[in-house]
Amino acid sequence: MQETQNEGDERAGSPADTGAGGVDQGPHQVTCEYIELCGDGWQNRIGYARDYSVASERTIPNEDVHYDLVVLPELWLEQAPALLIAQGRAIQDFFPPDVYFRLEQSKYIISRGPYFFLKGTLTKPHDPPLRLKGVTLAHVRSAPPEMKMEKLRGLLLEQVL
Repeated sequence: MQETQNEGDERAGSPADTGAGGVDQGPHQVTCEYIELCGDGWQNRIGYARDYSVASERTIPNEDVHYDLVVLPELWLEQAPALLIAQGRAIQDFFPPDVYFRLEQSKYIISRGPYFFLKGTLTKPHDPPLRLKGVTLAHVRSAPPEMKMEKLRGLLLEQVL
């Protein structure tokens, strides 16, 4: 696996007509109207969150894996993922290796994956819109190139259990 680059240590200015008025970004928190979680192409939005926080870089001992924990208090799901999850599809299927965060309706990408879904609680169908609460993702910064994704996911899940 290749080392990834975190693009979140910059200050991004938004045009005045978007209403956002600029976004402060640092290694610990992003604040804006909302951020979008997208994957597999520009228009494929998985969902959005109003804010998220990033824990400092962590390592898995004896594995040379470096990652950050990303916590989203709530992730509102788009209609297509919500319907598929309601029909029984696994939540982690919506977090492919190429998933990325971007600022609301813009082309400014905050951070690229790989992200791994570690935990989150799905709200009840009678409490719409369908969303995940207490979402924890692992953003892998680097891992040995020969490591398989399944093993990496297993190691990351062990760290949060």
